[in-house]
Amino acid sequence: MNKYYLDLRHRAKVDEPIQNKHKHFMQTMAEIEAPWGYGGKSVPAVNVSDMELVAVVELGELSSRGIKSYITYKLRSEKYLRDNAQYDDTVIIEFKPGDADLSNFIETVFPRYIEAFDCYRATVGNREIAQDDWGTIVEQCNSQGRDVNGRDGVYRINELNFYDRELCKRAFGLSPEAIVKRLEGKVERVSLFHDGVLLVGSSTLLSRDELEKLNSTVKALLK
Repeated sequence: MNKYYLDLRHRAKVDEPIQNKHKHFMQTMAEIEAPWGYGGKSVPAVNVSDMELVAVVELGELSSRGIKSYITYKLRSEKYLRDNAQYDDTVIIEFKPGDADLSNFIETVFPRYIEAFDCYRATVGNREIAQDDWGTIVEQCNSQGRDVNGRDGVYRINELNFYDRELCKRAFGLSPEAIVKRLEGKVERVSLFHDGVLLVGSSTLLSRDELEKLNSTVKALLK
């Protein structure tokens, strides 16, 4: 059975202490009911060491079904951080298709996650397809000298996507407002949100062929 994943991305900032960011995000997760949150139960803490480049927080009960769920926070240092996705703070929550109601997630959870983690990009994707894409993404990053599926670009449009204003500009050369204008009535849903664009290509999980069609259609509309 295919595994899917939620991927939230935040540009790590030197002046943003990890403990403060984690506390803020956990406050939201504590309010969200299972399977996407803790529903009032205790939430995991973060342990930060000045000697570590990455602080990892396992998301406890969200991982109890044998599926990986974790947060990574990058070292807050001007000497370390760069304008590249490998220096992002990230949230990864993997799930199986039968584990969650995606339509409810779109309406009530995804927007709250984006705001609470202050995402510059967020998506729900198919793990197998993402792994298949990886080699091509690395080749394009090396040949183009750009972060083609990170802070500079969007390699694949998935069922559910968010891009902030800066990523819209870098990836598509467009403002969020222009993207909404181009896509309105041509995708399931598109709207301005959190100084960016929230794009719902499908409120149900798609097959590989359906996802390829969605990706090519949206990319063509944004050229």
